[in-house]
Amino acid sequence: MDTTARIQASDAYSMAAQALDLARSTLSGAITVSLQANVDLWDGALVNLFAVGAATKMRLADASYPDRPAHGFVPNAVLAGQSGNFLRMGTNASAGFTQFLPDLWLSDTVPGTAQTAPPTAAGHVVQHVGIATPEGGMIVDIKPAILL
Repeated sequence: MDTTARIQASDAYSMAAQALDLARSTLSGAITVSLQANVDLWDGALVNLFAVGAATKMRLADASYPDRPAHGFVPNAVLAGQSGNFLRMGTNASAGFTQFLPDLWLSDTVPGTAQTAPPTAAGHVVQHVGIATPEGGMIVDIKPAILL
């Protein structure tokens, strides 16, 4: 990547981070909800919300199932049957990326994670879930899922 492209990528990342900080300060408290986990969830797992009777629960989001798009993530690990925080948007510090990547997609191979290329298999879903940051995380930006 040449110097001009790096500066443009850095500027885009900086503007995205500023917009996210503004959204967080505007919506603070409205984007964090405590819900029960249906399975063990690790720090930063992308999760799907679903109904069990009258209760809303969390499970791993998975692009290989049309009924499991990502709705947000958990900032901290949550054991199955326990309640934990769910965030619709924010900075996921546990994503493990090491460079700026403008597009991350819900994985159809490792549930609860993001990948750098969209799924291509019929019956799977394509869902943009965020932007990778060079500090090892991702800015979560969930978009609607599209069935292939």
